[in-house]
Amino acid sequence: MYPSYSNIEPTDPFLQGDGGDSLQTDVMRFMAILGFCLLAIFALVQSLPQDDPQREALSAQISQLTQQREQHRAELSQLHQQLEQAAARAQQMAQSARESATTIQQQRRQIEALSGQLASATEQRKSSREAQAQRWPSDTTQPAKLLRQPGFTLRFASDQVLLQLIRQRHIKFFAISGEMAWRATSALSYIEQRPPSQIHEMSAATVPSALINALPTSRADEMTWGVVLPAAIHTEIKQLMQQYRQGDLVIDRHGKVHIKGAVDED
Repeated sequence: MYPSYSNIEPTDPFLQGDGGDSLQTDVMRFMAILGFCLLAIFALVQSLPQDDPQREALSAQISQLTQQREQHRAELSQLHQQLEQAAARAQQMAQSARESATTIQQQRRQIEALSGQLASATEQRKSSREAQAQRWPSDTTQPAKLLRQPGFTLRFASDQVLLQLIRQRHIKFFAISGEMAWRATSALSYIEQRPPSQIHEMSAATVPSALINALPTSRADEMTWGVVLPAAIHTEIKQLMQQYRQGDLVIDRHGKVHIKGAVDED
């Protein structure tokens, strides 16, 4: 469960606007009472005879009290301004807290929605794998037949030629381990699928590093690498194997097959 932040309200009376007003009223009352007291004292002093020795001393005290009153008034005014500023900052903090609570609730709903989507996607993937396992049961799946011919090797003119033909979908490149197979897509990533019925095996040394590194498993050294070729290329290879006893079969960027180091049939 997530804590609720929707009912955040300031509890300080200054945040609600009442405390500052009450304090200001009390201060004004105090200053008014003090002023009345000074006026009364001043009136008493004025009633004293001019030659009364206490008149001058009392006048000096009244003047001093008046100055102190004005000083206190200025200090109280400054404190009141500071209080108003503090109340304004507190109001801003309370507003920020409410906005943060709203944001947290929105993020919580987003997380819950994403969690639901992830759970649904996981369940769909699990169901898909189970359905795939039913279509391709392990006890009936046959490993790919490797098309090998003693004395011949199959490779491409360069790594770029092989990658180009894969991107153009002229050939299908596979990595096979037992009853599991991965086919390279035109984007040079892999998808898991049923092993092909037969492939032309390639030496691991002739497989581009881009295809090895993209394999979604760390068992690259256990893989059998090979290609499924279109009928035209397959026919050319078959003809060359019938014509020669051994050689290096090379496929160029146009999908044509050449033989190097050929040894004729006796």
